[in-house]
Amino acid sequence: MTYKINIAKRYGRNWNNTEDAYTFYFRIETELFGDSLKKLVNEVLGHYPAPEYNVTVHKQYAYSEEVNL
Repeated sequence: MTYKINIAKRYGRNWNNTEDAYTFYFRIETELFGDSLKKLVNEVLGHYPAPEYNVTVHKQYAYSEEVNL
């Protein structure tokens, strides 16, 4: 299992001018978890603050299975 930290950059307002609109900027993929992950996310938030940037974290599961050909 890994975690993806997505950083999106604000580029203006959405189509009906009700909220900020963001576009993908870059992603960090890490195997850190718990307090180490929180520390990394807080560090990223320090460099890329809201509302200019939107930082989200997603858990990513991986599954693989051997295939006999």
